[in-house]
Amino acid sequence: MEVNNHHLSPTTKQKFSFRKSNFLGIFNAVADLKATKKSFKWFLLCGSIVILIFNFLSLNNEYGTMFLPLQKYRWALANDTVFGAAGNQKAATAVAILYSLSGITSITGLLAVGMIVTGATSQFFWQVIHSTFYGLFALSVGYVGDVLMNIILILGCPLGWFLFTFKGHSAIKNDRHSWGYNLWFALGIMIVTGLVVMMWYWAIPGAYEMIFNKDYQTISSSELHWLDALANGGNTIGYALQLVNSSAQFFVWFFVDILKFLKFTGIAPNTLSITMLIQFAIWFTTDFAGMYNHKFKFWLHPEIDASTIPNLKVNENTKPF
Repeated sequence: MEVNNHHLSPTTKQKFSFRKSNFLGIFNAVADLKATKKSFKWFLLCGSIVILIFNFLSLNNEYGTMFLPLQKYRWALANDTVFGAAGNQKAATAVAILYSLSGITSITGLLAVGMIVTGATSQFFWQVIHSTFYGLFALSVGYVGDVLMNIILILGCPLGWFLFTFKGHSAIKNDRHSWGYNLWFALGIMIVTGLVVMMWYWAIPGAYEMIFNKDYQTISSSELHWLDALANGGNTIGYALQLVNSSAQFFVWFFVDILKFLKFTGIAPNTLSITMLIQFAIWFTTDFAGMYNHKFKFWLHPEIDASTIPNLKVNENTKPF
């Protein structure tokens, strides 16, 4: 797939100067979007319309309305939230407003995916925008871990942009290893992930109580707490593998996005979000494509030498969180 290189300058000095000023690819955002295929533009348009509809329309008639922001407002009036106790109108208004950001969150998530698929530098700009809105939305639902994780991701985007732009991380390492190595590596990843998940599980209540000076149990449930810890523990490992440019990241993202999908199915109370289900369903398919292009293809076709294809699927270089 063709990679956007229209921002490159003819000399090394000019190239460095322009890239340095083009922090996170912000000045390429519009041009990169225009450069995408017509099919993607139609997909983005149709997807955005569907997302915006479900951003305001509920599938169920609850609290006497199908208008989703009003549902969330009335729910927040009847329950404790991160912003205040039941009956607090200002807290209920904050929940309704931030929950309504799910549409913008999903659309910017699709934009981030699109820029990743085309190998565009502006992916980091869209990732920052997406993580900002997602963190605010997650706060309205009660996923405190997601809020903390997206702060980490926002702070990490400049590093990702630097590695992508100056250190050659626009191409995934496709090193081939023995089955024994892969087995031990997978076992090590699972052990480390388990430890990181438990760290998140213990840290989330403490972080909430330190920031908001309230009891975490008043706004949480066992399902919400575990889903928050599991998804963000996996997200931490996936992000670390992404930064070291490892193709193993796609296996981690595969399971992380299953968990993220489950987080918004309503398993935890008051967490159903059609817009987020759409977003993570699309991300799930990109995970599978990444696993195939960087691992399964070589397992199924051993005659292919991965080491001779350093730029294979440059479009699958990162995950949009």
